[in-house]
Amino acid sequence: MADKGRLSGLELNVLRSSILTSDAPEIFNHTANDEKPPVDRLIALYGLPVSQGSDTYKTMETEFRSSYKAYCQHVLDYDKSMEEYDLSSPAEPSRPPSSSEGMDTPLSELVRRFVEERIRGGNWTKKSEKEYRAIFSLLLAILGADIACSSITSKSAQKVKSTLQQVPKNINSNPKTRGLKFEDAITVVGVERMHVKTINKHLNACHGLFKWAEKNGYVSKNVFTGLTIKLKKSGDGERTAFSKDQIGKILSAILKDETSAIKKEYQRWGPLIAIYSGARLNEIAQLQLGDVRQVDGLWCFDINEKADGVRLKTSSATRLIPIHSELLELGFLEHAERLKKSGKQRLLHELSLSQGTGYGRNLSRWFNGPFLKAVGMSGQGLVFHSFRHTMVTNLLQSGVAEPLVKAIVGHAQEGVTQQVYFGDGYTVAQKKEAIERLSFGLENEGLK
Repeated sequence: MADKGRLSGLELNVLRSSILTSDAPEIFNHTANDEKPPVDRLIALYGLPVSQGSDTYKTMETEFRSSYKAYCQHVLDYDKSMEEYDLSSPAEPSRPPSSSEGMDTPLSELVRRFVEERIRGGNWTKKSEKEYRAIFSLLLAILGADIACSSITSKSAQKVKSTLQQVPKNINSNPKTRGLKFEDAITVVGVERMHVKTINKHLNACHGLFKWAEKNGYVSKNVFTGLTIKLKKSGDGERTAFSKDQIGKILSAILKDETSAIKKEYQRWGPLIAIYSGARLNEIAQLQLGDVRQVDGLWCFDINEKADGVRLKTSSATRLIPIHSELLELGFLEHAERLKKSGKQRLLHELSLSQGTGYGRNLSRWFNGPFLKAVGMSGQGLVFHSFRHTMVTNLLQSGVAEPLVKAIVGHAQEGVTQQVYFGDGYTVAQKKEAIERLSFGLENEGLK
């Protein structure tokens, strides 16, 4: 810039696209042929004693992407600082781009503005932000970062849809596709392709992006409307709720130790917490002992993102869930106190963190596999997530209002009344009264 002045449009778009890809490791590290990922080239350049796969390597790779993103943004900011002004006329207030200006906006810039607004508005959790960035990085790879919004047509959207159906599952980690150029990777035969549900997730994200773009004058219409693939529903494959008899059988198997499948503490307390709280798998798996606390005199699970490595699915997931009296009667608080005295930090301390999936992987694998098989419930569309269906179904059937059910299980509220005027939400006492309507008759079944 010192020699030539401001950057060209192409150079600006490359920098903007680089900012997006720096948040998506699978795109940032994607290389062709024998070329090494950026951090490996950096390590080789300076002869650093850092081995691939080590904690130091992971930290270095993360910081490298972060610093590169900061560098690109700094260059963009410096270029902007070189703008010229006509000081002979009054300065005009900033205005949104005209229709023609908006439609000439590069796709990479559209994505950047959309992502920035969503983050600033607090619409995404860290996990959601990471997922959306990866989705939009793939969109840019298919259509091109520099394509103008005005050039994106229904045919372009169909191209995205058809290309997504060719994308191999785990494209960057599969040995058959790792290291290939994107256009070469999608032609590899003999590999499993992206699942239809994942394809629809990508298409829905693109629909959300272009819906925002249409409202803000960047495009004249949303070309991603109606593109999702309709899935045939199969009764055998659907997730369903447990019946009360099935819950009774699960409780009996756990509390009477009727199966050899239960060998660890998390295999006992994980399902018990799910039965009486309706919380998500990872919400339970990542619970800290400090998250078991009294609020207004009532014992609660405090579902939050305060601890390192803890992530929630949505902003609505942050909530207090009163602990059911039957779970208290089963000695839950005493168990938690023993763990505190032994120096543990997490409730299900035996579970380890899995990159990208959280703490719940082993609990899910054990419950959905060996345990359900041991109690004769495998192959019936029942999984750990069915506990949430069970909670919602039973609360609604017992007369609990739907907004209160949503507050307990962490679903987003709808309507101005709930979203705006009822900002403080339901009290712990109200939730407690509702959740106590759910009873599985431990005393009658001889399970206490």
